[in-house]
Amino acid sequence: MKNSILRKLCAISLAAVMLTGTAVCSLGVYATGNEEESVSVTETEKNEYKGFIYELKPDGYQKQGICIVGYNGKAEDIVIPSAINGIKVRWIGEDAFNSSSTRSIKIPATVTEIACGFTKNSRRIENFYVDKNNTIFRSVDGLLYKGDDLLAVPPTKKGELNLPEFTKGIMPYAFSGCYELTQLTMGDVDSLSADILKGCRGLERINIGSRTGHITPDFADELTCLEEINVVGEPGKYCSVDGVLFRTSYGYSPEADNEEAVPTDLIRYPMAKRIEFSYKIPDTVTTIWSSAFSEVRYGFGDIWIGRNVSLIMEGAFRKCRANAIVVEKGNKNYRFNNGLLFESNKDDSLYPFSERRAYVKQGETLIAAIRSSAKSKVVIPSTVGSIGDYAFYNFAADEVVISKGVGSIGRAAFAGSFIKTLRIPNSVRYIGDEAFAGCNDLITATMGAGVESIGENAFTACSRLENIKIPKKTMQIADNAFDYCKSLTMCVKKGSYAEDYAKKNNIRYTNGAMSLKCLFDYNYIFTRNIEKLKLEAQGVDGSGSYEYAFYYKKSKSEKWVRTRDFSEKSAAIISPKAATDYDIMVKVRDTKTGKTREVIKYGIQVHSIER
Repeated sequence: MKNSILRKLCAISLAAVMLTGTAVCSLGVYATGNEEESVSVTETEKNEYKGFIYELKPDGYQKQGICIVGYNGKAEDIVIPSAINGIKVRWIGEDAFNSSSTRSIKIPATVTEIACGFTKNSRRIENFYVDKNNTIFRSVDGLLYKGDDLLAVPPTKKGELNLPEFTKGIMPYAFSGCYELTQLTMGDVDSLSADILKGCRGLERINIGSRTGHITPDFADELTCLEEINVVGEPGKYCSVDGVLFRTSYGYSPEADNEEAVPTDLIRYPMAKRIEFSYKIPDTVTTIWSSAFSEVRYGFGDIWIGRNVSLIMEGAFRKCRANAIVVEKGNKNYRFNNGLLFESNKDDSLYPFSERRAYVKQGETLIAAIRSSAKSKVVIPSTVGSIGDYAFYNFAADEVVISKGVGSIGRAAFAGSFIKTLRIPNSVRYIGDEAFAGCNDLITATMGAGVESIGENAFTACSRLENIKIPKKTMQIADNAFDYCKSLTMCVKKGSYAEDYAKKNNIRYTNGAMSLKCLFDYNYIFTRNIEKLKLEAQGVDGSGSYEYAFYYKKSKSEKWVRTRDFSEKSAAIISPKAATDYDIMVKVRDTKTGKTREVIKYGIQVHSIER
């Protein structure tokens, strides 16, 4: 879901390493007619011939040959030439074919390597053809194979598709653009991953072999219409129960008898499978995989976790819309309360190879917040020592209060959430990769004095983030931690690591107080029973105390109405009398110097009042 928020694209190496030491080129193609053709080019036509864009690889790059890197032609039926300028065409690269008009592609006998996804942006391809003398690639019913490995499926395939029984491997992006496939049947293939089924967003049913090789937890993350996953064949590593995929208690061996497989690991609950009232995980299950219930869209019921479940992997309930999670009595590992799922205190073996291991504190780990239980404000209890990966991913609460005692915030823990204010307590020492990435409503953030490390893309794409306080103790910040935060001003200590970081990365910074902002939506529209408007402001630098005063007036009024004189409280209430425009003013005073540090004015609109 990682989802990471940033996913590495896979491409087949066309020839291991170039002379420059980089990976193989991205390639492209041109139509020459209905027959293979050896053509010659002049010096002025170098790198392109009738739409075929190519690169010449000299001796020493395996063999001398042509690498096709692009196609600018308009032909619907493409025949790749076997040679250009007397030099053989040996390689075809990723994204080589992007034409929307291409219907078929014929591959010559000289081609020995084709990159994954070489047609992933073409949508009208109906067939792949391969020269009968090509000993590496072949076409079976229009599907392109490299030996027994499926390389590409024409994106025009519709309805049901049964892969040939000999299919052993499936390459990344093999199904790219196959939006109209609704059912896919495969045998015991080598592996299943998210890149393999990428593009099959219309799939409703998958049938897989019980002795399929490695399955990654995110293999079905983009299959938004998937209702069933069925396992076929003799008992093996995998089984299915009512369309839900499980790993069994044993792997396949020649000595295994035909007794029924026992599900022990819940791998994937299909995203579009409805939970009518409740779904009870089988009692034999001990492990729930990452992404197991990720983005389950029709979850209007409860999910029951049995007493034997001892491990729930990170992201298992990411963006899950279940009503609640019920943990059966007798399970000492997990508990659910007020929309939050907690894991009991464990040692740091959960992160054996991660730097985060050093920051995990004693206490429960908060591993999931269920979306349907979202409230305007969520308080994390003091029993929590760590916020787990993806715990509040895309969460709907306006504010999440992190209580003292939390030592670390996991990967993408709040990514894409709708929080507007962020106050990180002094106990937090580690902020993980992508922890707050894409929090577009976040305006002001204050980090406690204990934060030591801020991970990769931690605040990337927080488009409205204007102010963030970085403590002096922070000694590690990823270079891309604040990418695409164009409005950001950092409040940093003079001579600190954070100040050097801001200078290095061309981020605005100040050594004084953070800019004071009113924490309400601009031009806020009140439409239902709004009698009071709560205003909040914040402006601290960690070295002094401040007082705030709030004022408002109608836009045409000459006098300001003070709602409260200077006070340490940062909130005030005004009571609009009618639908009109208002100007809001907030003053902040430094109690040490007695000086007013800033005066902020905003205009808001109260469009209607219903009494």
